Amino acid sequence: MRRTGKISKATSRKMEEARWNDVMTTGRVPPPMNAIEQQELEKILNGFQTPGAGDQKPQWARVPLNETWSMMISTPMFNAQNIVDTIVQEREVSDDSIDEFYRGDRLWPSSVVLARWLAIHPKPPAPLRGKVVLELGAGLGLPSLTAARLGADSVLLQDKDGAALQEAMVSVVEGNQSSVVSALRSTWDELPERLLSAPEESLRRFAGADVLLGSEVLYDERAAEGVAGVLAKLLQTQEQRAYITDACKQRHRGLFIRLCEEAGLSVSDVDVSCWEPEEDTINEHAAMNDVFCRLLTVSRP
Repeated sequence: MRRTGKISKATSRKMEEARWNDVMTTGRVPPPMNAIEQQELEKILNGFQTPGAGDQKPQWARVPLNETWSMMISTPMFNAQNIVDTIVQEREVSDDSIDEFYRGDRLWPSSVVLARWLAIHPKPPAPLRGKVVLELGAGLGLPSLTAARLGADSVLLQDKDGAALQEAMVSVVEGNQSSVVSALRSTWDELPERLLSAPEESLRRFAGADVLLGSEVLYDERAAEGVAGVLAKLLQTQEQRAYITDACKQRHRGLFIRLCEEAGLSVSDVDVSCWEPEEDTINEHAAMNDVFCRLLTVSRP
């Protein structure tokens, strides 16, 4: 076989996937890559950037929810260089490194799955008309905007990433939903107290939200503990429900379920099925190929 000094696209993609999986499952970053490997990895990650990333105009992703509805979501450019720098330079994955991988400024496939599950018709599995809805770790807010579209009375997006929330509110304004949807920058640790002690009724009402949503929020032990802690404090009635979608490859669901059950909550963990278009393109949102998610439904018995 003739050596060209180049790595085939198929080989480099497998290489990138192996490195990504190793980071997510072991907490360790592989040894530094050589120049060719780094260039190939950069090319792969650059392929996930929003088209037209060189200009400053808002980028829009069209996300089909069902046979008749699509949602337009404002999406910032995916900062591939931050991921490359983390993989190349760091030997151990820190809390900040994990947070960089799972920032809210990306349209995660599990958020698309949750939005499509909510939008199943003619009989939605979780009717939202007239409900008060709180999305944890909302990021770009696709499930929240879907809830508003489905008739929720009021919706609050919570995230610690202010830039992601700002982008989400661009989508809210564009979709004429600013009378229904608002945002709160907060960590999970701070959230319950901020809601319970809020002087404004418009914010305090979310402490007793009818429905809580979350997608791709159980990405490490801290996140699983944080989300479980929020649900333990905010799910106080038998009528309330929390719906969390989590990619099957993630490994912290067990911890999350155990913490919820220790707090007296009930958790069901099932495969989630929803409508899928004939083709999901990279121009619309993050690649959806081979995405399998679990749906966690949390309630107080």
